[in-house]
Amino acid sequence: MTVDFTKFGLAVVAVGMVFSSASAEMIGNIEFPGFVKHIEKPIPSKESNARDLPQSPIEALKKATRKAPSRFVGWNAENPFMPSFVAKSADDGEKMDSVVGIRLDGSLMSKQVFSFTETGRPLESLNYLPTPDGTAFQYAGHYAYEYDGLGRLISAEQTDVDYPNRSQRIEYGYSGDAELYNLQIAYIMDSEGDWMPYQKGEYTFDANYNTTEEVYYSWGEDVSAWLPAKKTVATYDEMNRVTSYFPYTWDSETNDWGYMSGSADGHRYEYTQNGSYALKADYEWRNNQWIEFYRIVDTYNDAALMVKREHLYWNREKQDWSGAETWGRWDREYFNSYEIYDYDEYGRNTQTNTFTSESGEYVNSYRITTSYGNLENEETEKIAMNGSVKADGTYTPSMKVVQHFNKFGSETYYAAYRDNQGEWAQQSEEIRYMDEYNWFLGGDYYVFVNGERKPDSKERFIYPDDFDPTLGYQTPIEGRQWLGTGIGDTADWKLRTVNNFTWGPRDVMIGYVNYDYMQSDGNKTTGWEMEYDFAANAANIFMWPTNNNQVYYENKTLKSIHYDNPQYWNGNDEWMPEYSYTFTYFYSPRTNTGIEAAELPNGVVETERYDLMGRPLTEPTTGINIVRYSDGSSRKVMVK
Repeated sequence: MTVDFTKFGLAVVAVGMVFSSASAEMIGNIEFPGFVKHIEKPIPSKESNARDLPQSPIEALKKATRKAPSRFVGWNAENPFMPSFVAKSADDGEKMDSVVGIRLDGSLMSKQVFSFTETGRPLESLNYLPTPDGTAFQYAGHYAYEYDGLGRLISAEQTDVDYPNRSQRIEYGYSGDAELYNLQIAYIMDSEGDWMPYQKGEYTFDANYNTTEEVYYSWGEDVSAWLPAKKTVATYDEMNRVTSYFPYTWDSETNDWGYMSGSADGHRYEYTQNGSYALKADYEWRNNQWIEFYRIVDTYNDAALMVKREHLYWNREKQDWSGAETWGRWDREYFNSYEIYDYDEYGRNTQTNTFTSESGEYVNSYRITTSYGNLENEETEKIAMNGSVKADGTYTPSMKVVQHFNKFGSETYYAAYRDNQGEWAQQSEEIRYMDEYNWFLGGDYYVFVNGERKPDSKERFIYPDDFDPTLGYQTPIEGRQWLGTGIGDTADWKLRTVNNFTWGPRDVMIGYVNYDYMQSDGNKTTGWEMEYDFAANAANIFMWPTNNNQVYYENKTLKSIHYDNPQYWNGNDEWMPEYSYTFTYFYSPRTNTGIEAAELPNGVVETERYDLMGRPLTEPTTGINIVRYSDGSSRKVMVK
């Protein structure tokens, strides 16, 4: 079952720890939408590849080109959907009341009305969409949150009036006064408007709050009971690093935990004193147990440099790690290998030799040699060649890469070559331009066809005349991209896109426009502009996340305008009002929570009480109640 919560546009802004279907965990035919996956197996740190080209100039702005902390101003790099961001403080005394979206043609788009606790935590977001005649907003659903006496989140729900079966609620349970929940129960709404249990997650922690076990269940409607579905077990060392990770799925035939084909493998890890991997072992499920079939063993010298890496497979016949005959997994045959790494006095890798097992003997079959040299302007050259080693020890390189790096370590040049009958044939070339402070100015990228250099793409950033690169942030006013034409007989550049950037105080991006030059002569495609109150520090105002992930990071947002021109490709160069829209943000003092005290005038009595779904209540129920009175008024009342 896939739960879709993408109906509302702006209205779909729930805290995604609960409702984001993108986080669904698939186990065969079992899904766990919205559940927080606590245990994560270690992912080896990936060295950033300086040649991973940005897809556009605006993407390049997100990329740090200086060896210093940097951020892409104008967008929020934080994930607004994680639970830790639910409880932002409100010490500046303001809260956001509502967000109203109106298209530029004047038609209504969406509205949200918010209420918060006295400490600024979210209680309720009422979502509204236009009436069929488009003249007013009508209630379309809500998001609601409940907390216990310790301020812990105990429930979160989302409802959809038009599609009740898309509504979902998750409840959280805790052990004693622990801050971390150890229980999640998910409910979906049935056709009668009642919450029906759907899935459950149970979590076990160690003394350092590492999750040692997570067990997931699905609700068996036929038996009215929770049925086990998935389990993950993990162990940790004294540094809170994962030392083992084993996933299980429930086997209904054996009535025990087993393994489902296609699920993740089991893993075991050991670490060196400096935190590097010393061993990474992989396990497969065979004969109803986890069996180690492959391991990587790393050896380091006194300078913490890896000098050897072994790839070992379990030999089922010999029952050791001497090299696999038929080692088990899919009954395929694999052989052991290892690499030896050499370094110069600066700790730079100069040679890597690969040895593979053949008939029980290790043979040096592959080699990478790397040389370094100093260039002008404090640049360094690195030349790496890799190729095969023959039985007589003769080394024949087949590929070569040449790179240049500036004094900051940023790559400024890259060229790749392949062997062509004893001659180096160049395959590609990339030139990056950096200023003296290491700001990225642009790049030229080429391919080689039959030995001839052809343009592939290029990009440039344009800065204002008074740009000061020492102040900290990269603030270009324009970014351009070209594509190479003439892979055939001619070689030239064709302008592809132009991006205009507008900056406000404190180097905050307040405007962006993209122009397309591929289908038309520079017609506008998309754009936006922001209106901030730069005098107000909004860093501690809780903002409900929106589907455009616009930042509410340092400055109080007053208005955002979003432009779109889906007809740019046929020559249209005007923003289309029916696709463009404005969000307006309204605020009030924090003391107004939207939850009213039940103090009534003389003679006024309660006549009806409902929950947030409009279901009648016979008595007050914990959470937000809607109460109607004899004078015709109604109020939202918080019941503790």
